[in-house]
Amino acid sequence: MATDVILPRVDMDMTTGRVSHWFVKAGERIEKGAPLFEIETDKAAMEIDAPASGRVQIIVTVGTQVPVGSTVGWILADGEGEVTAIASDALPDVAEDGVPGSVDAVEAPLPASDAAPESGQIRATPLSRRLAATHGLDLADIPGTGPNGRVQAADVEVLIGKSTANPMDSDNILNSAWLRQGAGASAGDPIILIHGFGSDLGGWRPFVQGVTTDRAIYAVDLPGHGGSSLGASRTVSDMANRVVESLLGAGIKGGHLVGHSLGGAVATMVAADSRIAARSLMLIAPGGLGPDINAGFVNGFAAAEHEDSIAAWMLELVFDGAIMTPALIKATVKARAAAASHETLSVLARSLFPDGTQATNVSDLLRKLTLPTRAVFGRLDRIVPVAHASRLGGMVAVHVFDDVGHLPHYEKRDEVATLLLQHIRSAG
Repeated sequence: MATDVILPRVDMDMTTGRVSHWFVKAGERIEKGAPLFEIETDKAAMEIDAPASGRVQIIVTVGTQVPVGSTVGWILADGEGEVTAIASDALPDVAEDGVPGSVDAVEAPLPASDAAPESGQIRATPLSRRLAATHGLDLADIPGTGPNGRVQAADVEVLIGKSTANPMDSDNILNSAWLRQGAGASAGDPIILIHGFGSDLGGWRPFVQGVTTDRAIYAVDLPGHGGSSLGASRTVSDMANRVVESLLGAGIKGGHLVGHSLGGAVATMVAADSRIAARSLMLIAPGGLGPDINAGFVNGFAAAEHEDSIAAWMLELVFDGAIMTPALIKATVKARAAAASHETLSVLARSLFPDGTQATNVSDLLRKLTLPTRAVFGRLDRIVPVAHASRLGGMVAVHVFDDVGHLPHYEKRDEVATLLLQHIRSAG
């Protein structure tokens, strides 16, 4: 009897996933436990092993996004005929961006570029595959520095010299996603989310669930985070330039900016950029307001590779440790393992926070902004001191929550969501 190959849930917020790579071709035999396909989500990319031994029948092709629990193929027992493929109209309609649309889920041979080589299986992240394909490189020639020899984006960048690339190059457009589709033009300008150091756009999903609005919500992965390559970005200004370029590349000419921690400093610079029509600015536990920062956290979290050490540093982010659920920690571990982000984050930690100091100060820039600006702090923040709130000036609305750490939008999600919506309404 054929064994279903199911798209599993690999993080707590996951509702859909994309098959980014099949390690075998349709019709080939595989042994139980061998890598079968790679799944890509907003947070992670990970290999899924074969649930049984037998011949592989593929029904969901590379690049197709499907709901969690969907059948993406079968493992056929010896001598067993192929299962009749499910018609595309029998599958849930989910488009590439996760909103209603159509899915072409039919059995077809994989393109040569997506199939595993005859001589072996190359482990590589989706971003590294795209970079290698774009620059005509053979993954087999690239030494992998990730877990189990997985080829990382940084490994590819070494060969293509991307570390010297112009950060405004089109090749450096940041990874981004619509976390919520708006209700049309009448809903108004989108909300644009910029995460903090060591996080990624997927980290906003728990907060977005509490934001009741018809507006579209868009998020980006900062350079060296999530699915975005580091490139030549070594300063907050570099990051802001790439965010602006990416927004314009996505057809977004303005919106309501929200930045957390490092993302707060980036969002401030984006708001001051004349190429973007920023409607309002909301800062959550923002960086860039003074030199003080918990250098031990920055360096420790950047270098952490193992679940126990990552979990220990994540607990420093909050007052209430129950917020850091095992599922959230495991999702973070998977995302970091997929991107080998500890190496890139260590590079960024040294450039953004030399000698354990915030090298960029946006206080003066904030005072010059004329758009509505609001800031939210946790009084028990162990990463950046709440005393920095005093440097915002009298025109910035400031809210400080007691018994809250560096993640007010997690520990006081509904309250911060309410403040955001009030802030947007006040901007007109």
